[in-house]
Amino acid sequence: MSNLGDLQKQLSLVVAGAQAQGYTIEQIMSEEMQGHFQEMTELKTAREFIREMETREKGLEADNVELLAKLKEKEQEIEDQPADFKALKVDLQQAYRTIEFHKQLAEDSARRAKRTELNFNKVVKDQIASDELAAKVARLQRELDQHQSTIAGLQEENQRAAEVFEALRAENAKVIAAKDAELTALLSHTSQIETESEQFSESFTTLIESLETENHSSAALLNDRTRSLKQTEMLYNVIVSEVKPLNSFYTRAFDMLKIFQGLFKNLSDPDSSVAAMLTQDLDSLMVAARQDLTFYSTIHDSLSGAGGNVAEQDVRTQLHSISDSANGMLMIFSVIKADTERFLGRFSSEPSTWTLMKARFGMSGASSRL
Repeated sequence: MSNLGDLQKQLSLVVAGAQAQGYTIEQIMSEEMQGHFQEMTELKTAREFIREMETREKGLEADNVELLAKLKEKEQEIEDQPADFKALKVDLQQAYRTIEFHKQLAEDSARRAKRTELNFNKVVKDQIASDELAAKVARLQRELDQHQSTIAGLQEENQRAAEVFEALRAENAKVIAAKDAELTALLSHTSQIETESEQFSESFTTLIESLETENHSSAALLNDRTRSLKQTEMLYNVIVSEVKPLNSFYTRAFDMLKIFQGLFKNLSDPDSSVAAMLTQDLDSLMVAARQDLTFYSTIHDSLSGAGGNVAEQDVRTQLHSISDSANGMLMIFSVIKADTERFLGRFSSEPSTWTLMKARFGMSGASSRL
């Protein structure tokens, strides 16, 4: 029975043969395997998207850090203002805590994206093919887009808040009061976003758990298909191993027939002046043909106990019948060769017999030479 290394070599030979004939790997693959490679490509695309989302999350985290620094700077400026601005300091601290919350939200999103990437890596290693998984990944992408849009909106709101604080420094107390109202509205909106983000986080976690469950069922299905493919490949390898020596034998048998044909043609040609004789190639061909049949018998005997289904046993029975015919053919060739050698040996020791035979069967051409 072939081991994994032998199967890999045979697969390499099949691929190389297909490429030599102008075919691509996709063209020689079955429909099931082509679908599997398509799904693997979709999984790779999803993983690249998650990496891109992780990069964006990191960029957002850096922006939040920068905004935090600006807010700290504004806080110091408010500390330096008169007592009328003390109330603004409290609102600024509230905005600072809001930004810290969203910074943590961004970090949580990055960790979830990393965990999602690890899950998809596991899917790739196990070679899980599932149309339903692709649909869920697409839905996950849409939800991540929504989350990104929410974070972008929050960043814009924070930027506007920073602009409000910048303007408050140059305006009077009435303008500060108006801006306080706007800041209150902003905090209300931020609270609503926090609630929506928590709901998204729960939905995201549920989706990941569902993906993990789906991965296990898809892995079992893929393993069943792999076992079926291996059984088909084993049948193919057994048949090819037995057919090769038989094919080689019949090629040599055809060459032997051509040698006998040339000899008999020379013997029956009354005008031929070349002495009829068997070539040394005939001996080499018969020895090689016998080796082919011996090689076939060795392979057949070694694989006879390997079991197999009804179709495999029927094919191997037919091949063995062809082998029996080949053995009979080789035996007949040996008898013809021995008779021919005795026939030609007599002519060599009795030249007059050869001349009389040609004169008898050679018609006018032979008679004129006599």
